[in-house]
Amino acid sequence: MEIVRIRAVRSERKAGPDHWSAAETRELLRVFATLRQRAGAEEYAYGLTELGEPQFYVLAPGCEEGCVACISRLRGGRYVLENGRGGIVAEGPLLAALVSGFLKPRARRPLLRVVNAIAGVWTFCTLSGESGGSVISGDDPLTETLLAWMPVLLAAA
Repeated sequence: MEIVRIRAVRSERKAGPDHWSAAETRELLRVFATLRQRAGAEEYAYGLTELGEPQFYVLAPGCEEGCVACISRLRGGRYVLENGRGGIVAEGPLLAALVSGFLKPRARRPLLRVVNAIAGVWTFCTLSGESGGSVISGDDPLTETLLAWMPVLLAAA
């Protein structure tokens, strides 16, 4: 899917809620309500893919490319959930399961705890050194190593 532009969606609302069942509409509005709280979404719109399959857009305010999420129902009964940049987040045959998985809060991963602990100790030692103690200096090999590897650790977490 290409990046959705809010102006185009607002002016070309090709489809409406009648392309979705009542149960599907409840799930779509659940996505909208959650993304309103989490991502500042303010609006939703209905549309069609190039092949005439129904789509549901969750839109954010104030920017040209304000699509936060898009859900499509493809022929054959498969649903595809995409982020605002057109990347597929999830797909499957059951919309309710897809939505529940998407909206479920992400559990903190163990590696993230380790990275946070390392960053906390490093920050404490650095600040302690600046306040008169000499725990870690800016020229310390440990500081240089942490500075070099911290972006990698954060990306992996």
